[in-house]
Amino acid sequence: CGYPLDEVVSTREWWVDQIHPDDRARVRPQVEADAEEGRDFQTEYRFRARDGVYLDVHDRGRFLRDATGRAVRMVGAMVDVSARKRGEAVLRESETRQRAVLESAMDAFVGMDHEGRVTEFNPAAERMFGHARAAVLGRELAEVVVPAAYREAHRRGLARYLATGESTILGGRIEVTALRADGSEFPVELTVTGLQVSGPPAFGAYIRDLTEPQRAAAARTSLEAQLQQSQKME
Repeated sequence: CGYPLDEVVSTREWWVDQIHPDDRARVRPQVEADAEEGRDFQTEYRFRARDGVYLDVHDRGRFLRDATGRAVRMVGAMVDVSARKRGEAVLRESETRQRAVLESAMDAFVGMDHEGRVTEFNPAAERMFGHARAAVLGRELAEVVVPAAYREAHRRGLARYLATGESTILGGRIEVTALRADGSEFPVELTVTGLQVSGPPAFGAYIRDLTEPQRAAAARTSLEAQLQQSQKME
């Protein structure tokens, strides 16, 4: 913390004065309660260094008691956890940003783990498939969005990738048939990517509903055919 020993006043008041004002109201009562009830003290708070900068510290202390059992002194150690706290803050911000991206995406995003179970289901996926996110997390993806006729092929493909690392769809765009909650089937464009995570493989599927584009294409083809027929008639 930067304090020479001769500047340190060995009293509770000096120590409490260095605690961040927003943390004092929590830490002071905890010290008093732990001392009274015979517990060791342990918590995290912000402690002011000599240069005025507050450090995040993890503090652990044990009370020394007199013959009557009254706490007269606390001996312990503070560990500077500022770097860890900054890392946690960055991670939280990154996760918040990622969540905002997923929730605002126009395309459906579905996450899947190495066991084929749903780990993520964004709002666009809820709208597209008619399932609530909370209802599908942890369920097998094949049972949720894959028509029955294609489920075994999906399972075999996942097993083959886990065993050999080979995949026919990973990283590419393909058109497949998907399943809604009401049992209806519809065409989608599917892109599956591997997610960079520690531990077993995980996957992300980006899905775009092709119902309207295909309907528009069919209508355009029909109009073109009618035009050609009209020209022939003329």
